[in-house]
Amino acid sequence: MKQLLYVSLLLVTLVLSSCSNEDESELVSGDKFELKSFSDQKYTVYKEANDYQLVGYENKIVIYDIFATWCPPCRASATHLTSLEKKYKDNLKVIALTIEKKLSLDDLNAFRDKYNAKYFISTSGDNQDLVRMLTSSIKAGADFGIPLQIMYKNGKYVTHYVGAIPEEMLESDILKAIGK
Repeated sequence: MKQLLYVSLLLVTLVLSSCSNEDESELVSGDKFELKSFSDQKYTVYKEANDYQLVGYENKIVIYDIFATWCPPCRASATHLTSLEKKYKDNLKVIALTIEKKLSLDDLNAFRDKYNAKYFISTSGDNQDLVRMLTSSIKAGADFGIPLQIMYKNGKYVTHYVGAIPEEMLESDILKAIGK
């Protein structure tokens, strides 16, 4: 009977010790995000600690553009991001992630066409999880401003921008990250 009691206590202790009341924004290492676009182009992002590595873009700059199609500054930044990705095509990749949960592909496609967003716009179900983790890693809080652009080089955080910013400012930081 004593043995049964000890085993029961041990099991209860193990179960309770595996429970956690950690903040939901606490990040877990080793996450993998599968992103896809309109044309079924796919990218994989791996998260390790606070690094976000886009597979195939090691030693490159990646800008995660967190946006909404209804947001005027987001619309304005689309042309800038397209221009910069084209200009620095060997060194830069833009990955756009919408915060809108129930957005049709037609609406996203209309945004892309109307605002010249010719970079990768993810249509993946992983968008919300990746956005949550990216914003948590820079401590942006739950009610962060948009557009929110977060720059990484070789998976490591470089800088971020909230709201409308001039293309020249983005370009200056891209050049610094490239080493020019």
